[in-house]
Amino acid sequence: MWGIGGRLTLRLQRFGIRTASEFVSKDDQWMKRNFGKNGLTTKYELLGHSVIPIVNDPPPPKSICDTQSFPEFTSDFDYIKNELQVHIHSACRRLRQAKCKCNTIGVIVKTKDFNCGFLEAKLENQTDFELNISKTAFELLEMMYSPNILYRSVGILLEEFKTCSNEQLNMFEDQVKKEKSERLGKAIDRIEERFGRNKIKVGFTNKDVPNKQGFMTSPTMIY
Repeated sequence: MWGIGGRLTLRLQRFGIRTASEFVSKDDQWMKRNFGKNGLTTKYELLGHSVIPIVNDPPPPKSICDTQSFPEFTSDFDYIKNELQVHIHSACRRLRQAKCKCNTIGVIVKTKDFNCGFLEAKLENQTDFELNISKTAFELLEMMYSPNILYRSVGILLEEFKTCSNEQLNMFEDQVKKEKSERLGKAIDRIEERFGRNKIKVGFTNKDVPNKQGFMTSPTMIY
């Protein structure tokens, strides 16, 4: 059932609810008290009421954030840098899916002690390509990084979007390079659609780094 995931299923079972019929039989006050507004919405959708409107042309997102904790705390700048590139790639993939380009980026770092650092910068040209974003992102990362601090996570925030159809061209931008970047980004997306996400890794060091399963891998170099 849409909206009923694994954790919510366990909660429902603790209340003795195992079927859609048992779910909708609960009164509104009980539903809202125990499952909030979303639970009440789900109930009325199951009863045939169109509570959630169908949007055929959804608006573009206002921002995209991609971050994840490291398997272990680290102060290794090369490792943090490569992890940031993984998040940049993931965020740019979502940006291209939304047919948008961003003008502003931010880098997020979180220390072992949960202290959070954030810096943002405006890009020279709006883009949806990871290597165009990486240069500025790495500069922001270097400004926040300290070798004496252990870090638990890093992430990227993309903001200030323009749809590709409303893109404003820059007469000073290298249009040949821009077109090559756009083609490469689309090619990476097609490969990942066929073979799975992160089959192509964009890396900037030759140093082996542990992946999420703890195995050592060398990032693939893409220019």
